[in-house]
Amino acid sequence: MEHTRARFGWTLRLAFASTIALVALAGCQSLSDGAKETFSQENTCPADRVEVRERPELKASSFTTGTSQPPADIAADPERLKMWQKEQRERLERNDNNGHKYAQARGCGKTVLYDCRGPTNQDRPQRPWFCSEVTKVPDSIAKW
Repeated sequence: MEHTRARFGWTLRLAFASTIALVALAGCQSLSDGAKETFSQENTCPADRVEVRERPELKASSFTTGTSQPPADIAADPERLKMWQKEQRERLERNDNNGHKYAQARGCGKTVLYDCRGPTNQDRPQRPWFCSEVTKVPDSIAKW
């Protein structure tokens, strides 16, 4: 009797864990799916007519046009210039490692590049990726 009760308890825990795992997987959404859903909704385009290409080579610094110049008083002082340049490099590194991912979507005669942020909270479990259109795309970034 004790053996049967232990086996039943183990089976029940296994079934519960399996159910939790399946629910968790159902809530997961890939970057491509997030960009596709956003494109479909924003452009009134059926999802089955939307293609998405992830752009892992893009980073926030990909959208920086030119290099900023230090103010004249800093440029004239070698020690301050070195400090300013270091701060600029560190800022770019932080921006490049900010968790943003890029994806390009096309369909229904339109192509859009998206800047997407992954899930950071449980407020929107049905749509964990938040994607917004990149409106100023430098010419240096290859088109689809």
